[in-house]
Amino acid sequence: MTTNIDNCKTLATVVSQGINSPLGKNCEITFARYSSCLANFSELQINENATVLISNIDDKNLFNLPENEKITLLHPRNRKLLQIAVPALQDCLKHLSDNDKKSFGIPLFLGLPQEQSIAASQEHQVLPAWIANISQIGIDITQSKTFSCGRASGIIAIEQAIKYLNESGKKFALVGACDSMTDLGLLNGFDSEKRLISPKNSEGFIAGEAAVFFLITTAPIDDNAKITNFKAVICGEESAKRITFIDSAPLTLANMVAELIEECGIENMKINTAYPSHNGEKEWLYEWGWCNHINRNHINTSECQLELPTTFFGDTGAADGLLKTAIAADAIKKGVLKTPVLIASSSDYTHRGAMLIS
Repeated sequence: MTTNIDNCKTLATVVSQGINSPLGKNCEITFARYSSCLANFSELQINENATVLISNIDDKNLFNLPENEKITLLHPRNRKLLQIAVPALQDCLKHLSDNDKKSFGIPLFLGLPQEQSIAASQEHQVLPAWIANISQIGIDITQSKTFSCGRASGIIAIEQAIKYLNESGKKFALVGACDSMTDLGLLNGFDSEKRLISPKNSEGFIAGEAAVFFLITTAPIDDNAKITNFKAVICGEESAKRITFIDSAPLTLANMVAELIEECGIENMKINTAYPSHNGEKEWLYEWGWCNHINRNHINTSECQLELPTTFFGDTGAADGLLKTAIAADAIKKGVLKTPVLIASSSDYTHRGAMLIS
């Protein structure tokens, strides 16, 4: 057994990334503002009785969709996802020439919200094609897939992209995740359930939005070209249908993390940094408490550094896992975080995802 995660097998490596977030229109601006502990919250009156905080992307950083009759027929939430996603994808692939973008030929594995609207959900499978068309990037649509699983979607997309690379023999895949929790319909629903931070509720979350894209590879590359390495990835489903966990203890994430550690084969491994799935709601503290307890030999509460990006971004929904990964990778590069780093994302319903990165 090894004692250093860098000596463990790398499943895939991120070689390029792009972000569109409330803190900035690209990785450079987002990382700089996050490192400076800046946030971008604003008040929004969602009905005559309620005003809530949101963390939204500036209108100037949203992509202007072309005047196309088919686009106007898309569900409004999906049109917003396109506006958020395209700038992040452009940021990810900005190093490519126009000709290389047109002949890209790489599939997209895209994490999306767990939609309650049937109309919006049914359109998810065509969003990769719309993203490719609007951005004029030659994505391989025939091999592309979408995963409408909420916060865990991004990690699920990573897992499936790595599986595709291993089974197909291909060397590159594009992974993305995008979500917007700031839709008025969603906000009113969250407010009726008393889930949003407001003058009347201090234990809720701030609705956010973001898109993140990674170009990943299984090919050997120079260390200087690596952004981060995926050492272990696992996904699963919790037995509880919602986040209340009334009927049973939330042990799925805890057991998944134990399995991650075992897969790496690291003797007496200590998680040095963790990004729990926590947005401000107390239920997620309960889940993390169980995860920490079950894995107490590997997660020492007095030594493990906990990071909570939702403090600055709000709850970015399906973009949660990839956004935390990008933030962590930047901090690792700067020497701010120690590896191994645990990334965990839990959806409101059953889906869970966890990764170890270095």
